[in-house]
Amino acid sequence: MKKTFNREINFILLCACVEPDGERRKCIENAADSSLNWDLVYEISLRQRVLPLLYENIKSLLPGKVPARIIEKLNSVYFDNVTRNISLSLFLLKILSLLKENNISAVPFKGPLLAQDVYGDIGLRPFSDLDILVSKNNAFVAWQILLEDGFQTELVLDDGQKHKYIMSEDHMAFSKGNMCVELHWDMFGDYLCKPMKFEDVEESLKESVINNREVPDLSSEDLLLYLCIHGAKHRWGYLEMVCCVAEVIKRKEINWEVVEMMAQKLRCQRIFAVGIYLSWKLLEAPIPGCILEKIKNERIVLELADEVIEDMFKEVASLELKNITDRFSFFHIKVRDSFSDKFRYVLKILFCPSVKEWQYFPVPASFSFVHYLLRPYRLIKTSLMGR
Repeated sequence: MKKTFNREINFILLCACVEPDGERRKCIENAADSSLNWDLVYEISLRQRVLPLLYENIKSLLPGKVPARIIEKLNSVYFDNVTRNISLSLFLLKILSLLKENNISAVPFKGPLLAQDVYGDIGLRPFSDLDILVSKNNAFVAWQILLEDGFQTELVLDDGQKHKYIMSEDHMAFSKGNMCVELHWDMFGDYLCKPMKFEDVEESLKESVINNREVPDLSSEDLLLYLCIHGAKHRWGYLEMVCCVAEVIKRKEINWEVVEMMAQKLRCQRIFAVGIYLSWKLLEAPIPGCILEKIKNERIVLELADEVIEDMFKEVASLELKNITDRFSFFHIKVRDSFSDKFRYVLKILFCPSVKEWQYFPVPASFSFVHYLLRPYRLIKTSLMGR
């Protein structure tokens, strides 16, 4: 592991993996012998969402070397996470059964499926909601089914408004008690120039197992590309996003030619390259040599990756949280493959309606076109108000 950070971050990077090999295990043991600030290790791993991975490796590799009070804190957070994840996984199976009973095909992604499929243990990855992909043709019916089952949405729309919303947006958030579900009919919405819909992944789906039940799952290639795009969308807000990419590469059979062709088709080659390079630079993911060399020759990719890393770990002593949902960052423009893609993205951000337009301007369905005019007005107003 390259010693480019302080001891605490280096230690966390070493532990941010499933089943470290012999050399990495020795590095973890050696790093723990130094004068680590264990309180800082705890706080950073919690903020970077890799605490379960850290705790698992500490338990198996460092018995008696970590202060008891730190172990107690790690243990508490770990078991809270496991308990919630099990509840969410059971809740997911109920929703999938509900949709299947109504003849709606659905694909879960992220959440418990990603934890089980990539980490091999749903307790090793923190997540707070469930994501489900359906065909856009089924989105309205699925929406109605969830409402009839007692779910609530952040928007109250009539049927006409729902149809218009589905045409312009990519997902809707539902809640039931303390459970949150996001129903998607496009995995990326207006973030990419081209959509990634249910029909785009349907033929390559595989089966995975959660709680002894088989459920549809993304192929390794679709999953890897999705994780890179999702990470870029949130400016790689925390280390766990990179861990997911690294573990997919380490634990899955990847057809790299297929993934590169998909990235080219979706016009997200630079986004993909940044994600792959981060997994190698931070966590030493085994990237094929030819692909790594090609990435290293792309100056803008290296610059963007360095920008992400600096932003991820800057001022760790103050433990400041950053806003990872801000899509007006120049990062989102620079990571585009071409000038035309940058221009399209800016236009989409400025004019394409979102859930906020429906919240602030709940017009009848026949007048929904005004959202395209009201969005720049809302953006300017909220910017001036400092929100």
